[in-house]
Amino acid sequence: MKLSGRPYRHMGVLGTSKLYDIRKTIFTFTPQFIDQQQFYLALDNKMIVEMLRTDLSYLCSRWRMTGQPTITFPISNSMLDEDGTSLNSSILAALRKMQDGYFGGARIQTGKLSEFLTTSCRTHLSFMDPGPEGKLYSEDYEDYDSELVSGDWMNGYDSASNGKEAS
Repeated sequence: MKLSGRPYRHMGVLGTSKLYDIRKTIFTFTPQFIDQQQFYLALDNKMIVEMLRTDLSYLCSRWRMTGQPTITFPISNSMLDEDGTSLNSSILAALRKMQDGYFGGARIQTGKLSEFLTTSCRTHLSFMDPGPEGKLYSEDYEDYDSELVSGDWMNGYDSASNGKEAS
């Protein structure tokens, strides 16, 4: 069958600037430009600062949802100087500007994530909630899953009849 699943789609800054409620747990996502495995320019600290500035400017002009956008900006080892004891000068300068309250043409606040939980835009992903029986999937799905794993899903079918049940 060679099923590949859902195609990969990039999540833009409007999607990563919300908090997500999934099964009574709050999730936050980092902007994609920080992902070093998907985006090699994430190793360039000056590029990270410019992309953050661009994303903040875009958010400032396009945000129309209830609640404030929240960008999670983790500090990684690649953002440290060669000696590993201090922040890269580009990152440090950007963080200082952010603490002043403006960056990329946007008014911003910095702080711990817990300080923004009441004012941030939150989306509940109800399709991820368990069903009324407390299960995530129906029993029918579990039956199909066990058939797929065991290879029994082909029983009763004749490939020569193009998927119709064999008699």
